[in-house]
Amino acid sequence: MYKEADIPCPVRSLKRSKEEKILESLEFIKSNPPCTVQDFIYSLGILPSKLFGFLKEAYDLAEEEYPRRTVPSITNSEIRKRAYNFETEVLTFLTARGHVTRYYKTSAGIVDAILEAEGKKIVVEIKDYQKKTITMHEIKQLYRYMQSIKGCYDGILITHKTTKTPQGKIYIEGSRISIIAKEDILKMAL
Repeated sequence: MYKEADIPCPVRSLKRSKEEKILESLEFIKSNPPCTVQDFIYSLGILPSKLFGFLKEAYDLAEEEYPRRTVPSITNSEIRKRAYNFETEVLTFLTARGHVTRYYKTSAGIVDAILEAEGKKIVVEIKDYQKKTITMHEIKQLYRYMQSIKGCYDGILITHKTTKTPQGKIYIEGSRISIIAKEDILKMAL
């Protein structure tokens, strides 16, 4: 079909045996030493975990040194500082609405903040996403936090105005999750 259309066949459409995939993977590692799993998937259409178990084992077979991450958390200190400053700024705005408890520990994890206002406890999650969109994963994370706090049925997910997010409120089994921009904190209704 690709030959008839005079279009090069995508790598993923090629039928290759397991041995061919292994050889191709080892050659790819030797020619691109700091490659990642995403590089394998994008360039070769191969999932290394199916062939080797772990990417490190593929590097060992290719007799190349496996590149280790230097810091297990956020590697760019500028991003870490920007996120911390954004979180601090948002929490400063929230103190105008009520009492704020930062880094509240629950059975589901550590919540960014709990806002106590008008007799309600509201779970607050702050996401400093510049380009990444808010997905169902973040919404479910906030919902799990809400479930782990007794009597808490409201949650707020706060982002930048430029972040692509579903606007408005989301209702899950009687719990309300609001997604708002930092600039709209003072306007929000509790």
